[in-house]
Amino acid sequence: MRKARIALLPIICFWITGCSAPPDMADRGQDFATDLAAFTEYTLDRLDRVPGISVAVVRGDETEFAGGFGLADIEHNRPVSAETSFYIGSVTKSFVALALEILDREGVFELDRTLAEAAPDVDFREDLPAGEVTLRQMLYHTGGIHSDGLSFRQTRSGEWTPEIAWEMLHYLRPQEDAGPGEFNYTNSGYNIVTTIAQHELGLSWQDIVETYVHAPLGLSQTATRIDDARRSGQLATAYVAGGSASGSTPAELLKSDVTMQSAGGHIMTANDAARWLIFQMNDGRLDGSQVIDTEIVETTHRPHAGINGDHPSFLTREHYGLGWFLGHTGPDPVIYHGGGFTGYAALFAFMPEREVGVAVMTNEDSVGAVAADIITEFVFDWYRAPEEAWTRGVERLNEASAQLRRETRALRLQELLPPRRDIQLSLPIESYAGRYINAEYGTIDIAMDNGELVATMGQLSAPLTGMGSDREREDWMRVEFYDGEGMVIFFRPEDGEINELAFFSRLFVRDGE
Repeated sequence: MRKARIALLPIICFWITGCSAPPDMADRGQDFATDLAAFTEYTLDRLDRVPGISVAVVRGDETEFAGGFGLADIEHNRPVSAETSFYIGSVTKSFVALALEILDREGVFELDRTLAEAAPDVDFREDLPAGEVTLRQMLYHTGGIHSDGLSFRQTRSGEWTPEIAWEMLHYLRPQEDAGPGEFNYTNSGYNIVTTIAQHELGLSWQDIVETYVHAPLGLSQTATRIDDARRSGQLATAYVAGGSASGSTPAELLKSDVTMQSAGGHIMTANDAARWLIFQMNDGRLDGSQVIDTEIVETTHRPHAGINGDHPSFLTREHYGLGWFLGHTGPDPVIYHGGGFTGYAALFAFMPEREVGVAVMTNEDSVGAVAADIITEFVFDWYRAPEEAWTRGVERLNEASAQLRRETRALRLQELLPPRRDIQLSLPIESYAGRYINAEYGTIDIAMDNGELVATMGQLSAPLTGMGSDREREDWMRVEFYDGEGMVIFFRPEDGEINELAFFSRLFVRDGE
């Protein structure tokens, strides 16, 4: 069983080992780079479950700071630098949306077509609003369509090819909690649109982004594939924070090339993050040249979808643009996007009116998301009122630590006294081993390994356990493919055999071959 880990609301909780005092700086507010370095080091000291942090700050068309703090790899004592790559998750959407808008303006790939017009050969479900929803709406998260199997295969299991992805469009379903025209943030729209683009143009989303965005902007330290960067040591190692004194441990679930997908599939350095922010804040200008048409860039920054509901951050969520959230930080308009996955968190944000932008990337996701939020707020505060930035930053750390101390007690108890998870089976354990198939979600292989059952779906693999002493049910088992996220597999015995199982609310049938 995997260790318990911290997975709390990012705005209010993180690990703290002590209440160390902030550095004594009589000249705070005088030099930005000095203050940023001191505050980030202090944050790392307080949030010691975050191994490393990469920061880029720009003002106008100049880079104010690009560098790193802490460790990219604990085992090898490798420090974070401005050239260390971090996975940035859903910040990818801002790249993909821009590239697709360029293709639309050039008449190469029309975004204002309906789903039915863009994929006329697909046999969609009768209740799917395929003739109503446009590709553009899906990039705004207002399409009202889910792509459960497609997104799972592309983001998690990796069990897909372009041909399989196209077949998955048959299984698209209406969203239950938001219809067409209503905002509901998911990965589905980006996965659907880029699947159609690849089928129509013969270009992967990586080909499109690298050609139309990376190359023109000179983003030489940005990539859409991760395996080579990990092998070369360029990539920061992914860690997860637990509740015990053992500290952060390497993540078990890792991104690979096959799960780097259009809704979350970029790695980036602080150097390139600075270039990306300068380009955004200057409406497509970079290095003194208009790299991409101003109107195209401005389109991505305009409000296209209204958002209702609270957001646990100092950044409000009021609208979604094209690959960006739009809101306010205090009185100032802000354009931003966050992202993450097991072992990584990132936040890219800029205040257009003050011409200040910041990107923070970390190699731990839950506590790291808090660090990214706090450091971003510190930067924005510094440029509004330098003398107050430290006060607000320390206050926020103190408020959060009080909440965390209460939360971590339960995590420590869970590590010391994990729940019993005895499997209750109606048949001999070996009867459950086999290959089970669902056309939408793919294959689950159940195999015996040293007397226990292990489930594998593509690159995901984890042992099967019981549900917990107070929830045990015969032939119900728990699998934790993702750190801290248990899911239920229900086997269906009949006439002394197991021929079916239920998972993801779908039926998987044993392969008879």
